[in-house]
Amino acid sequence: MKIVTSLLTSFCASAVFIGALYILCPEGKISKSVKYVLSLAFLLSIIAAAGITLKNADIEMPVAKVSLEEADELDIASARFVYSSALKGAGLTFEKIEIETDKSSDGGIYISKVYIKSSEQRDKIISALGQVAGKIKVEIEND
Repeated sequence: MKIVTSLLTSFCASAVFIGALYILCPEGKISKSVKYVLSLAFLLSIIAAAGITLKNADIEMPVAKVSLEEADELDIASARFVYSSALKGAGLTFEKIEIETDKSSDGGIYISKVYIKSSEQRDKIISALGQVAGKIKVEIEND
């Protein structure tokens, strides 16, 4: 509760002070610049007040633990999303995209093959994938 009170007090004090300066701001060519500087000063005072109050607070963020299998599944789903986005962006239709992965020596995974089932021409699919395909083998099965 002490943190919230301190933050609100700092906010109100800076709002009143900057508001008074904002009212006293001259009109004319320089008014936009002065108002911009006052807005930045207000923003910095809020950030500083939050920093001072949060420095003393213990904030714990829960970290989700992901197993190795789940991480691999997430990587495959991400790769599938990238390939499907590239094809959809080019206006091509497809039925299915399958990703084949292998383990690298450092424990990571890499894509070794991509299977795409589509009625589109192979040249169109390869050009739509562009750099996404890279050195990866792409097999296309036409209907």
